[in-house]
Amino acid sequence: MIMILTITQFFQTQQAIKIHHWSTADYSTHVLLDDFLKDYSNLVDDVVENFLSGGGRLEVLDVKPFDAAFTSLESLAQLAHVSFDEIRKNIDKMPKGMRTILDEVDKTLEKYYYLFSKLPNSVA
Repeated sequence: MIMILTITQFFQTQQAIKIHHWSTADYSTHVLLDDFLKDYSNLVDDVVENFLSGGGRLEVLDVKPFDAAFTSLESLAQLAHVSFDEIRKNIDKMPKGMRTILDEVDKTLEKYYYLFSKLPNSVA
């Protein structure tokens, strides 16, 4: 049985990070969000490539903005975390190496939760 991974949330998250990046007036936040987008995109690439190496297929549904992600950096970080839930729920069916990648995902997201919380006027 071929496993299918829906990657729509990855695109929603990338879109939300980019919009936050473009719309912030705070330079520190702008730079941090740029780094976050690069790191997030690299993690998604690692996850998807590992998934495909196991013979899985990808599915993309309509990509619509996730409005809650635009309310705060905390919401944005939560969206990023949730975007990997399908992988977490099916970890036993994933190709070898996916657990290591998810450990890196969690470590990276924890770093950004922390960094967002240190920004002035942050609600993260």
